[in-house]
Amino acid sequence: MRFLASLLLLAILAGCETVGEQGAGASFTPADAILYPEKFRGRDVIWGGTLIAVTNRSDETLLELLSYPLDSGWPRLSQSSNGRVLARFPGFLDPADYRAGRTLVVEGLFTAVRHSYSEGVSTTRAVIEGRKSELGPVAGDASGWPPNLHIGIGFFGTF
Repeated sequence: MRFLASLLLLAILAGCETVGEQGAGASFTPADAILYPEKFRGRDVIWGGTLIAVTNRSDETLLELLSYPLDSGWPRLSQSSNGRVLARFPGFLDPADYRAGRTLVVEGLFTAVRHSYSEGVSTTRAVIEGRKSELGPVAGDASGWPPNLHIGIGFFGTF
């Protein structure tokens, strides 16, 4: 009976993984994808960063983020950014939830590079077809995100 309970607990904990913790993530950055799109097109990625803008269209939502290296599945905002990402998700994502400043991790398929020119500034983004996304807090929010769970076994006593 204990064995079955332990097995059930292990199965539950295995299901508690975030988007950024999966092993299928990219070994290349958005900057790499922008420089060498033909080399990386069609590969799965997990990238994260700070959400810059959200654009809802009739059938999709575009999320633009400034990407940072991931550390334990979450963007490490203290490091230099490694490119801009435009993540396309089917359907409607509420801009009240997906608002500028939120930390975001996205998983999807790298498909293209998009260049734009606006108000005298040229910007290039790596485009992905998003499958999953996970939101963190608004930048500067001290709510304890990402969640940090530690399970340990300790021994107490006098020797």
